[in-house]
Amino acid sequence: PSLHLRYDQTANWVHRAAVTTSIARPRLSDLNPRREVDDFDEIITGGNTDLDPAKAINFDLGTEYYFNQAGVATLGFFYKRITDPIYTGRSVIN
Repeated sequence: PSLHLRYDQTANWVHRAAVTTSIARPRLSDLNPRREVDDFDEIITGGNTDLDPAKAINFDLGTEYYFNQAGVATLGFFYKRITDPIYTGRSVIN
């Protein structure tokens, strides 16, 4: 579900606001066990079958000014609130 609002202050100046929801499902490879082979050993890793889809609520605000000849100036702000993130850390490569 989403809600989008638009307000035309003048013919050249437009304000916009939006609240939307989104969902991101885990990849199949994150759920299933897999086999990884390198030069020295073989590793079987288990997937995490308890992963839930990540859900987000997005808030967007913006204003746009359209110049008479050509061009546009925009200013925007967004905020995203994510629940049940699939990844919570950063990977470090040595």
